[in-house]
Amino acid sequence: MERTDFAALSFDHAFELWITSRTRIAPGTRRDYQNDFRRLSPWFGPIPLREIDISEIQHYRHARALRAGPNRINKELNMLQQVMTRAGAWERLASWYEPLPLPKTARGIAMPPEEEAHLFRVASARSRWKVAYCCSLIARNTCACPGELRALTLADFDTTEFTWIRIMRGTKNSFRVRSVYCNPDAQWALQTLYLRALKMGAHLPEHYLVPHRGPDLFRPMVGWHKAWNALRAEAAKKFPRLKRLRFYDMRHTACSRMMENPAVPYSAIEHLMGHRINSVTKRLYEHLHDSAIAAAAIAIATRHVDTRE
Repeated sequence: MERTDFAALSFDHAFELWITSRTRIAPGTRRDYQNDFRRLSPWFGPIPLREIDISEIQHYRHARALRAGPNRINKELNMLQQVMTRAGAWERLASWYEPLPLPKTARGIAMPPEEEAHLFRVASARSRWKVAYCCSLIARNTCACPGELRALTLADFDTTEFTWIRIMRGTKNSFRVRSVYCNPDAQWALQTLYLRALKMGAHLPEHYLVPHRGPDLFRPMVGWHKAWNALRAEAAKKFPRLKRLRFYDMRHTACSRMMENPAVPYSAIEHLMGHRINSVTKRLYEHLHDSAIAAAAIAIATRHVDTRE
């Protein structure tokens, strides 16, 4: 389709063509775009892309500010910008548009050992926190993020030794697709969740490690937010700043431990974190063996769980 023809389409119609053409984006990104579209459509839906002007965007921002923060509004309008750019209709607005300024956010928490040990003691104290506890242990010991853990199926790890997990889905980008060695704490937590899944009836490779309630073994659990918030609040009674601890800070803490350890190669850190490997460290990583990745995982072990039983 010519750009002029695309620019003549309404936003609703143009979005459907645009999102269909985006064949290489992750499912989570596609879902985010569709959610953005649901917010934008009542305002811009019937308007041809070439007729959307800066005043309409300003009206949208003012109205949306009653229900959403600047980061959310910027993301929604970024999607509109992408669709209009495809049509060649954004250039005339570019000099007039500036994203909303974002408030300064608190930095992530890298827990010192005493805070970390306390958090895991609290998390292990109640059976109803088991999923949150095990997932936080895996995240802290493998650098996996919540979406990657939710997407794990029985096919993504060795169900006898539990020494490696293959992170294939739920990733932010292609660099996050990786195999990660599990140190003893991660092995224990992975096995605990596996036994739980078996009790729920999981047995096929495509069944999820942490299934949805029901159970629906072909759907992952939405999350463990309620349990995480409860155990975090309990842990904060001794260390108040843990009240604002994000689950993502498991990953932040693990990365900090590796960066502090001169024995851990930077390329191994990039691999575990799933970060883009630059030209120098990429050449180093190409010569790393599994033993180097395993050594990095051992270096960040929490040693919280007694796995000798």
